[in-house]
Amino acid sequence: MPVQIILIIGHTGAGKTTLAQAVGKKYGYSVLSVSDMGRELASTEKGSVRFNEIIGGLYESIVSAINIDRPVIADGLAVMDVVERLIVSGYGLKIIYLDTPYKLRIERIRQRYSCSAEEAENIEQRKAGGKDKGGIDSVIGMADVVLNGVRPVEEVTDDFYLWYSTVGERKEEACG
Repeated sequence: MPVQIILIIGHTGAGKTTLAQAVGKKYGYSVLSVSDMGRELASTEKGSVRFNEIIGGLYESIVSAINIDRPVIADGLAVMDVVERLIVSGYGLKIIYLDTPYKLRIERIRQRYSCSAEEAENIEQRKAGGKDKGGIDSVIGMADVVLNGVRPVEEVTDDFYLWYSTVGERKEEACG
């Protein structure tokens, strides 16, 4: 099955959005950021009507962004309920886990929000709680590849392309 959806997952400050935008720009892939819906999901009780509505909205956003010529990159979607629904629906899905050390992530959060290291840790902990609720550890366990979030984005973008050009049916299109 052709790859239709590439999920870039990782913890807050890992560089998911930066990588998604760089790959999208360099290779002409559509990029869908689901961070806002993910934040709302994190503050919603799992199993509630609203939680299920957000899950449905995430799923529909991704499916509606699929392009027959190139995959869509969904930045930051680490919600097991959505991943399972995409798989059950038969979409070609690949998952990239951007692995970045905690201290570097805290520094990136500190810079992003112009805050102290302590405030950055509080932000990370708050967001980690929401990601835990969504099942990030299970989604990480399903990752097709782990990329090093310490390296410069240009190098990680090249790592992505090297990996992606070898994963199957989309090889010729991705290289062309």
